[in-house]
Amino acid sequence: MTLDQPLWLLLLVAAPLLWWLHRRISAPRVMLVASVEALRGAVCESPADVPRRRFDPELCAWIAGVACLALAAAGPRRMAGTPSVLVVVDTSASGDQLAANGETLLRSALAAVRRDLKELDADLGVEILELGMVGTAIRGVPDDLVDIDSGASRDAGIRPADDLPRSLAPALAFARANGYPGVVLVTDRDLPAPDGVVIAGPESAPVPGGGIVAIALDGDEVAISVLRTEDGPMELQVRCAGDEIRVPVPRLTGGGDTPIAVVRAVAPARGTEASYSIAGTDTFAPRANWLVARGGGTRRVRLRGPGARGARTLRHLLTTLGVAIVEGPLADVGVEIVVGGPPRPPDGASPPVLQFAVDVGSGALLEVSPARAPVTGARISCSGVLAEATPSPGTSLVATGRLSVPERALLGSWRDDRGLLAVALPRRVVVALDPEAEGSDWRADPSFPVLVLASLEHLGGGSDRLQVLRGVAPGEAQRRAPPPPPAGVAALRPLVRPAALAPGTKSYATLFAVCAAGLLIAALALSSRRVRGFSGRRRTPITAG
Repeated sequence: MTLDQPLWLLLLVAAPLLWWLHRRISAPRVMLVASVEALRGAVCESPADVPRRRFDPELCAWIAGVACLALAAAGPRRMAGTPSVLVVVDTSASGDQLAANGETLLRSALAAVRRDLKELDADLGVEILELGMVGTAIRGVPDDLVDIDSGASRDAGIRPADDLPRSLAPALAFARANGYPGVVLVTDRDLPAPDGVVIAGPESAPVPGGGIVAIALDGDEVAISVLRTEDGPMELQVRCAGDEIRVPVPRLTGGGDTPIAVVRAVAPARGTEASYSIAGTDTFAPRANWLVARGGGTRRVRLRGPGARGARTLRHLLTTLGVAIVEGPLADVGVEIVVGGPPRPPDGASPPVLQFAVDVGSGALLEVSPARAPVTGARISCSGVLAEATPSPGTSLVATGRLSVPERALLGSWRDDRGLLAVALPRRVVVALDPEAEGSDWRADPSFPVLVLASLEHLGGGSDRLQVLRGVAPGEAQRRAPPPPPAGVAALRPLVRPAALAPGTKSYATLFAVCAAGLLIAALALSSRRVRGFSGRRRTPITAG
C-alpha cells in the first residue's frame, strides 16, 4: 500500500479538534441564583445533575467524514509491481557492427544500460520494446537486456533501416499509455533526443573495415557492392555448395563520401544457397553477413512429342534464350516441352509440361475439340500470367483446336470468340496453336518468345533471381558517424516509473471519497435538526447561592 499525496493526511488532525469543540459546546452550564423560592413548585422530570455521556451519531458522522476525506485526498493505492523503466532497442543491422571490445555495437550499448540500471536500483523492473514495435512489451530485469539482440526474427530477409526518429512514435504512445515519464532508446545512431527520450549508446566505437551494401544477379555471376572504410587489403569470402572462395576487393582510386567498390563473384546454382561476407575485416557480426538463394527460371528443358523433330523455330528460340535442350533423366530437367499429340498432364514425378499444337483429346481438367482454323491476333484477348504475350493485331496464327477448362482452374489464358486457345494451369501450360504450321507467321511475332518466356517462368517458379534470406539495408551498412555515448545513471533516473503508476495498481481514493461524501451529508442532515451547535437539548443545573 502506498499514498500518492501523503501530506493530505494532516487533515486527520481535524478529527480530535472536532471532538474537543463538541465537548466545549455541549458542557453543562451552572446558574447561580439568590433563592430557589422562585422555582418552587416547578415540575422536574429528573434530577438536575450533570447529564450522562451518550453516543452522538452527528459527532461520529463529522469525524468519520473528515477522516475519509483526508484518506481520499492522500490517494491510497495497492501496488501491483515495482518501479520500472521502459527501454526501446534499435535492432537494425547497423547495430551488428563490431566494436573495439569485440562485441557488436548493440550488445555493447545494452551492457552499458544494464550496468547503469543496476546501479540506479538493483530491483528495478524493465520493460523492453523493439524499435517500431506496437504491442505488449517484454517484461524482465536488467540482466535480460543483454540477450535481447539474439531474436530469430532478425535473421530473415533484409532488416529494415531504423527510420529514426519517426519509428519512435509507437514506443512513446506505449509509454504514455502505461504511465512512463519517457523511454530509454538503445541505439548506435547519434541524433537529437526528442522530448521524453534518453539515448543510450555503446561504450566502444566501431572498428574500421568494410561491409556488403548490395548484391545483384548478373547472368551466372553476382555483382557485390562493398563499403570500404579503410584502404588496406580486403577479400570477399564466398561459401557456395560446400566450397569457400576468396575474391580480392579492389582498392578505391578516387575520393567520395561513399567509398563503394564492386566485386564480381560466382552465383549459386539454381535451388541452392550461398553466403557472402568480408573476410577478416568485416565490420559486421556474422549474423549480418549476406545469405542468398537462387530460384526461379528454367535453363534445362526436354523436347518430346510427335512434332518435336520438326519444331525448328522452337529449338532456335530456346537456344537464343540460353535454355539448354537435354536428353538426360527427368531430375535434370526443369520443364518438359511437348509438341503435338493429345493433352499430357504431368504426374507427380515428372517436371511441369509446356505443350504446343495440342491435338484432339482429353486429359485432367482439359478437353480439346476439333476446330483447326486460322486466327488473327486482333481477335485474341490475353489474361493472367499470359497477359504480357499479346500478339500483334495483324499476326496470322493457326489453331489446332479449342480448349475446354473450368474457369476456376485458370491462371492465365488466350481466347477468341470461339473459345480458349491457350491456358496456364498449375504445373502445366497448354497452347492449341502451331507455330510451325503453314500459313502461320506467329514465329516472327514478338508474342511467340514472350509466351515461351512467360510459360517457362510460370512453370519454373518465376524469373531467374536471387532471394535474400539475410542481408543489411544499404542505409544501415553505410553508417559511418560515431555512435552516441552511454546514457549514465543521472539521465536514467527521471525515466523511472513509480510502482504506484504501474498498470493493475488499484486506487482506493474513489472509495474513500464516496464514503466521505455520504458521511458529511449525513452529518449535515443531523445538524439541521439541532437548534444550535452539536449538543441538541441542553440541561442547565440550578444551584442556590
